[in-house]
Amino acid sequence: MTPFTHKHHLLSDIERAEQLFGPLKRLYARIPATTCNRQAHCCTRMPEVSYVEFLHLDRALGRLPRDVRTETMEKTTKYFFLNAVRIDDCPFLHHNICRIYQDRPFTCRAYGLWSKAYYEVLVAKNRKAKEPVHAAWETLGIKLPDDVVAYQPAYCDHVTITSGGHVTDAEMDLIQAEIFSVDSDLEQGMSRFRQMFFSDPSFLWTSTIIGYQSCLVEKVIVVREYLSQKRSPRLKQLIPPALTRQGGGQH
Repeated sequence: MTPFTHKHHLLSDIERAEQLFGPLKRLYARIPATTCNRQAHCCTRMPEVSYVEFLHLDRALGRLPRDVRTETMEKTTKYFFLNAVRIDDCPFLHHNICRIYQDRPFTCRAYGLWSKAYYEVLVAKNRKAKEPVHAAWETLGIKLPDDVVAYQPAYCDHVTITSGGHVTDAEMDLIQAEIFSVDSDLEQGMSRFRQMFFSDPSFLWTSTIIGYQSCLVEKVIVVREYLSQKRSPRLKQLIPPALTRQGGGQH
């Protein structure tokens, strides 16, 4: 399977996805609108998303002002290289405000709508699903911080539904499943995104800047440096391409 080595793979899918954004938005419309006290605890991680959601985010990124897009891509690159060793805010968060709030993905919209008991079940499943990744790091002789490995945003009691009425856990599960089913129209891209990029937008965006293989090699270097020094001189050398080549956002 070939990764997104060449940007035309991604550009082609972006064009094809335009007809899928309508169905995606209709699914989002089934999720109740909410408000909260804007503590942004749920924004301490960039969420994993479906492939069509990634393409939708890419379009939203491309619509940001150029300087904001550059800043966001710099933050995204840092986030990708350090997300295994420290907890950072989502790159789209700015002063506790999401810069792409109207285009945010399902995970962000669903936060606070699950029942507390079911949310804990989802957290446990997510941690279990991450075990092979952490085991892979250990084969490289790298022990990731336990607090980072186990981290999940805490359940929030401060989310209030403003319109749309109550939604059950089963209904939320169904909406999420239907969102992922939209990916089937972009099967090859979907498979690459899930299997090679682990549904992580920051990984794919960073790969369009420095290349897929470079992402894999350089991340190991950065992580080793950060664990030993609490900083990474190598990361500083990797950031300039994000500023000069403008990866992400319609490419």
